[in-house]
Amino acid sequence: MGAIQSGLLTALFDTRISRALAAIHSQPGRHWSLELLAAETAMGRSSFAKRFNDMVGMPAMQYLVHWRMQEATHELVKTQRTITDIAEQCGYESEAAFRKAFKKVTGRTPSDVRKAR
Repeated sequence: MGAIQSGLLTALFDTRISRALAAIHSQPGRHWSLELLAAETAMGRSSFAKRFNDMVGMPAMQYLVHWRMQEATHELVKTQRTITDIAEQCGYESEAAFRKAFKKVTGRTPSDVRKAR
């Protein structure tokens, strides 16, 4: 049986990429850039970007957005916090930008998710 060469589980065991994943997961609302994530791993921007994409299966910034929307979905379903508060927690400076990103990623509006709970 061959070893797993890519995927989130493999990335979590990679000492460098796991640092970036831990940073994203613990601080999803931080104003991350590719440069800041690369610095978390002590790698250069381009080598980090390639390694992250190869291991996780998507670019780091795309992963960040998906993680934020997963966190936002949880907050919408489990809490009564306002959409504006959730948007800020997820790193968005405006509710409109958050709503647009949420709809693009999930295919639903934040209000629809909240109503469906």
